[in-house]
Formats: sequence, C-alpha cells, structure tokens
Amino acid sequence: MYDYSSVSRKKRTVIQIFRNKSFAIVTNTGTTFIKSKNLVNVVSMSSINHLIEGLNYIPKHWLIVPTKMKKPLGLNWNKNPYLPNELQKNLANNSKLKVLTKYGWQNIEPTGFGLKCGANSKEFLIAIDCDGIEAYRQILAIKKGVSIDKFQSIKDANRLVKMAEMYLPITVTFSSGRMNRKQFLYKEEL
Repeated sequence: MYDYSSVSRKKRTVIQIFRNKSFAIVTNTGTTFIKSKNLVNVVSMSSINHLIEGLNYIPKHWLIVPTKMKKPLGLNWNKNPYLPNELQKNLANNSKLKVLTKYGWQNIEPTGFGLKCGANSKEFLIAIDCDGIEAYRQILAIKKGVSIDKFQSIKDANRLVKMAEMYLPITVTFSSGRMNRKQFLYKEEL
C-alpha cells in the first residue's frame, strides 16, 4: 500500500478509474480537487496551472498520461506515459502538448491526467474498481468461496458495502461521489 499519511486530506487527488482497470483519471477545477460526476473542464491557463500544481502530489516515479475529457491523449498512450515532472515542464512551457493522433501531430490542451496502473520503476500499482453494488457482492463471493447468488438476498447496500470492505486491505480510496462507487489503489513492491 502507498503511504498517504504525508499528504493532507485536502490535497489527495481524486482518481476516476476506467472500467478496464488499467488507467485512472485525475482532474480539478479550482483550488481543491473535484469530487463531482462531471470531470470535464473548460481549459484555461488557470486550469492548466491547477493541473501543473496537482502533479506535485503524485509520487515522482508514477507514470502519468494526459487526458482530454477523460480520454487518454495520443496514439499508444499506454506506451508513452510521462513522469510527473516531465508533464509539468511540458505544460509550464506551453499549455498545449504535442500529441500524435490518428490525424497526425496536434497541439492539444489537456483537461486532466491519468495514473497508469501496472509496473513503474518501484512498484506495481493496482486499482480495484467497485463500480456498483454487484462489485461488493463479488468481493464477498470470492472471499467466502461461494456463488455471488448467495448474496443477492442482502438488499441493504450500506451493510453489503461494509461487509465487503472488511476483506479489503486499508488504503486510499477515490470516488466520484456516486453511491456505491469507489476505487481502491494498492501497490506491490517489485
């Protein structure tokens, strides 16, 4: 697990995990990181500065991918991530990034950045996406070694979530604020 004790609560980034569980989005709209359903920003120099500032709270060895409206920028984005300081320098010099797209090279203003899960230089990052009540039922089914059908009778969502979360190691979690949706970020040393 990553030690977030040195990061204040207000400065923890909100990460939206994609359904493929290999990518996470971080974006903001003001002095604090957003926790809303809508992660789309209107890009201005101010929001670019917030993105640059937000990169200060990301461990220096994590792999970052710039995004536009929650979509990774560039062809083969998963093979061309940035380190946080590299992305900061590029954005500080020019609020646009030169990105290879299917239409050729384009200068694009990102609206956010994503965390590339998997191996980096120090650890392997894993994001568990609990994207609804069925995900929590699945955690219980796996832990108990039974069919998910055994937990269909539990209708109290809060009780079900608490039961399932007892089996997950304590770590930082991220949420858009939507009910019964949360992501858990873990690391395993290489």
